[in-house]
Amino acid sequence: SPDPLEAFDLVCEYDPDPAYVLVGRIGSGCARRANVVLPLLVPWLQAPDPVERREALYATACWAALAGADTPLPPAAFTALRTVAIDDTADLDTRVDCVLGLAAGTDSRDLLADSSAVIRACAALAPAAAGDPRTLRVITEALASTDDCDNWLRDQPPVPFGAGWLKSRLVHAAIRCADRFEQLLPAALSIAATTVAWDADRTWGPLLEAAF
Repeated sequence: SPDPLEAFDLVCEYDPDPAYVLVGRIGSGCARRANVVLPLLVPWLQAPDPVERREALYATACWAALAGADTPLPPAAFTALRTVAIDDTADLDTRVDCVLGLAAGTDSRDLLADSSAVIRACAALAPAAAGDPRTLRVITEALASTDDCDNWLRDQPPVPFGAGWLKSRLVHAAIRCADRFEQLLPAALSIAATTVAWDADRTWGPLLEAAF
């Protein structure tokens, strides 16, 4: 069966700041140690200092995304991520972090109906959402947005994406959802209308390959 985290199979260093080095799931020593690290983060999720709690939540989301479905989340970690992910009054960037962490290995399909377009798009990346008829519609809406979805994620070390990569991840998620290329046509037309030469390999290219 395909790796549920195929979208994260990437190693990229696009900034001299070590915090911006993204470690891919495949072959990553970090991912293989998620079962050790995640339980160690749990006490920090209840730290008295709100800054420590926020950083612990971000770290938990990152490690959960690396672990995927291979490592069950400690119940307290799942609850912390889930509580923020579904809270539409929480900071949007923090919600995005939590949804991306959950989507890698848990069923977050209920967030496909969230009021926020970016939350819906991140939930649609979940392998568990591939069979939901809403997923392809959410992806197509994101790709067709006049507000380029590549700008929806904040420009800092994301979970576990690089800024400007959301469109590519959505394309791959759309391909997972479709049995026939006809189902991908609305997404493909949106990509064809907006893609640029340097971007074609990671957006239009996979769609073209799926057509044949």
